[in-house]
Amino acid sequence: MISENRYFMKKEILITGICLMATILFSCAVKEAKQAAAPPHSLSPPPAPAKTLPMLPVEGTDFFAVYTVSPKTTGLVMEIIDPPVPTPADSIFSVVAKKEHLHPYAATPCTACAVADSSGPFLLMKNQTLEKAIRQQWPGAFYLYGTTGMRKIRYQEVFYALDECITNLIICTIRPEDTTGIGQPLLAASRPLPLSYNHSYTSIDNRIRQQRALQPGDYQHLDTVETRTFASLDSFYFTYTDNFTIPDLQNEQRFRFPARAVFKRYLPDSLHCYWSNSLDLFGIPCD
Repeated sequence: MISENRYFMKKEILITGICLMATILFSCAVKEAKQAAAPPHSLSPPPAPAKTLPMLPVEGTDFFAVYTVSPKTTGLVMEIIDPPVPTPADSIFSVVAKKEHLHPYAATPCTACAVADSSGPFLLMKNQTLEKAIRQQWPGAFYLYGTTGMRKIRYQEVFYALDECITNLIICTIRPEDTTGIGQPLLAASRPLPLSYNHSYTSIDNRIRQQRALQPGDYQHLDTVETRTFASLDSFYFTYTDNFTIPDLQNEQRFRFPARAVFKRYLPDSLHCYWSNSLDLFGIPCD
C-alpha cells in the first residue's frame, strides 16, 4: 500500500505539472494575440472576476474506514500514526496518552485502562478520558456505507490498540444491527452522499490493478486480494481491498493488508487516490 500511495502521488504531481504548463502557454499566447490586435493607446478592459468551481459533495467530507477487527468488534477506525502534521485523532491521543499513561511501556502503568476485547489480532483497551475527548471531537451521527447500501448510525464505545508491529488505532464501535441491509460495512462519512451502487466498475478495477502493477512493493506476495469498486459519485470511485478475514486468527489465508480508498478520475485513463486507509496486520515495522 505504501508503494501504491507513492505512485498515485507521483502521478498527481505529473498531471498537475502538465496541466499547469499547458495553462501557462495558452495564457501567454492569448495575451500576445490581444496585444498585437489592440490599437495604440487603447485601454485594457478590467479583468473578469475569477470563477470558483463548485465543490463536489465528496470534497469536504470526512471519511473513516470501517473494519471488523475481532469476532466481537466492528467500528470506525482512526490510525495513530504521529505524522509531521498530526491529524485530530493523533493530537487527541497524544495529549491523553501522556496524561493517562496509555502506552504499554510507560514508566507509570495506566490505572484507568481496561482490556475491552482480546479476541482478535488487536488488544483493544478502554480509557474513559480518551473516549470523552473523542466524543467531544466527533459528537454527532455518521453515515455508514457498505457493499450494498447506507445507514445513519451513532457509534457506541471508544477503544484503542497499541502494538510495536501492527497498526496502532482508535476504534469507535458500532452495533451488529447497524449493518443490517447494507452488506459488509466499509467506510463511514460525516454527511450523507448519494452513492450509486448500480454500475459495473470492471474498467475502474482493471485500471487500479494496472497502476498498482507498475509499482510492485516488497510485500506484494502477501497482497493477494484484488481491489474492488463498490460505488461511485460524480468522478469519485469508492473501493475496498479485503476478504473480511481479520478476526479469523486460525485462517492461514487471513489477509494482512485490508484497505479502503476513494479514487478520483481526472482523465479517462488516470486515477488519483483522493483518500485511503489501510491496516498492517503483518507487522512491517518488525520484519
